[in-house]
Amino acid sequence: MSELVIKTVLSRLQLRDYQEQAVRAILAVYCDLTTVKVVSLPTGSGKTIVGVAVAMCLIRAGYKVLWTCKSWRLLRMAVDEFKKHFPESQHFLRRIGGASERFELGHLPDGPGGQIYFTTIQSW
Repeated sequence: MSELVIKTVLSRLQLRDYQEQAVRAILAVYCDLTTVKVVSLPTGSGKTIVGVAVAMCLIRAGYKVLWTCKSWRLLRMAVDEFKKHFPESQHFLRRIGGASERFELGHLPDGPGGQIYFTTIQSW
């Protein structure tokens, strides 16, 4: 992955040193499809923003991202972080499932045309 892409994305965020290290560690091995990458940080230490940074780097490198969580509420938090730091991302955020208004992401379009797709494991 291009250092320019990484620096451009990171310049939009105010990450702590350990968060930036996590982003760089994941991106250093992102093309190794034989292993799963896990961000293991304590509650409240910024896993979502680390994920946002990694996802935006991947998007800028031409990839699509599937973002899964155990709840629609957690997905909404992630969507809000994308919109806060990367307002242009609202045009390529999509959801899979969750069309009902009672779900947190009912406002996002579903279907093709996205670059980041949000869903819960229960949607599958």
